[in-house]
Amino acid sequence: MKKELLGLPRWVKQFAAMLVDVVCALLATWLAFWSLSRTVPAIGAIHDEIYAENRQDIERLICACPNAPQDARLAAVALTALVDGLWLELSLGNAPFSVGEAEALAEKWLDNFI
Repeated sequence: MKKELLGLPRWVKQFAAMLVDVVCALLATWLAFWSLSRTVPAIGAIHDEIYAENRQDIERLICACPNAPQDARLAAVALTALVDGLWLELSLGNAPFSVGEAEALAEKWLDNFI
């Protein structure tokens, strides 16, 4: 059991275990989607559309920052890669960092980059 869960009420531990199951199911679904996006053209098109829309939203947010980098597109790609990597590590379980540390890492990256 994770150190963070020690000393918590039983219902909290059960809820946390249920969330882990949900995250694992979501991870399996997302990994299947990623895999199919490379082999099924229709799914690849959906993936490309979702990724492009998400990246464009992030680009707009970056451009609105006072110290925005010149290439907001690459900044958006980098941020997306960072968040995807952190999410994947956390979803796989036994990540060498907590959710709070992942949030702090992403926030620090943004503070230093933008």
